[in-house]
Amino acid sequence: MSHPCVWLHDAAISPEDLALRSNPHAAVIFVFDEPALREEPVAFHRLDFIFAGVCETFRTIAHPIKEVRRGDPVVEIADFCAEHGCDQIHVTDNPDPRTRQIVQSLRKRHRVVVYPYETLTDYAEEPRRFSRFWEKTAKQVLGYHPRQNRKFHRG
Repeated sequence: MSHPCVWLHDAAISPEDLALRSNPHAAVIFVFDEPALREEPVAFHRLDFIFAGVCETFRTIAHPIKEVRRGDPVVEIADFCAEHGCDQIHVTDNPDPRTRQIVQSLRKRHRVVVYPYETLTDYAEEPRRFSRFWEKTAKQVLGYHPRQNRKFHRG
């Protein structure tokens, strides 16, 4: 019998994440990637946003073990697996090179199952401003057009 864990990374924070949905009884870990944060600092409000998303996801899912850690993800995930007797790591793919590098490092010692990330919308252009991107893609993502003429920023 296998004992999986799910690594929930910052691009997969959602109770609808495919790795989470596919493993409803797995232990779940989220790791704040300290080496990456030291290399490229992130604003506090962004960290708070991520943490709030993890907390909301953890409140929503019924998985028996849920932990947030900080440090080197490879080390923290390996330690988590050892502590909870997990023999597989399940994760949703992410095109981010750092995430893929972590997955490759984990594969050296663990069985890693990677799920495809779900595409919410088709958008061929390079987005320069979120508002223009959202104007063109909101209906694909939400299934309806959100209310128009709402100003969120002054200027």
